[in-house]
Amino acid sequence: VWLALSSFYLFLGMSAHLYVKSKASEHPQLAGKRIHVQPTPFNILYWQVLAVDDTKFYTAATSVLSGCSELDLKSYPRLTQLPDHFADQELPSSVKRFEWFTNGFYTYQNSEQGFKISDLRIGFAPFYPFSYVFGKATNSGFIPHPPKRFKGPKRDLSSLSELYKLASLTPKGCW
Repeated sequence: VWLALSSFYLFLGMSAHLYVKSKASEHPQLAGKRIHVQPTPFNILYWQVLAVDDTKFYTAATSVLSGCSELDLKSYPRLTQLPDHFADQELPSSVKRFEWFTNGFYTYQNSEQGFKISDLRIGFAPFYPFSYVFGKATNSGFIPHPPKRFKGPKRDLSSLSELYKLASLTPKGCW
């Protein structure tokens, strides 16, 4: 019985994944972009859609229970490499390995703590728990250092309400 129930749950999850990915692939703003679809934590009803191109990444949440065909996309600037004036600098091998590990779903940013790289697949914008600072910009150029976990702003319970808004059955835009 447990094997049948767990297999049925896996089948439902796979079906929901294919359904959401199909809807996302048909969206006109996502044409030609790499798309990653994954369930939100602990369920198969609410899904996060992530798409990337060379200059932006797009994110949205949806539900398989929503009958709408619209997608409420939010877009954010994306850097796929260091800014041009640092482009000739050699990145640490761990940063290159991180690019590979994320399968291209990453972004670079220049924060007060230095240059960081973030895995866009885990978390919701702007909170990405797998972000690492790996160097600083100075007047003499880019100075790399061993990556260390980025300490972003402390989240409080208000971020849970943002997640709820993202995952509601009929998000803004109705998808």
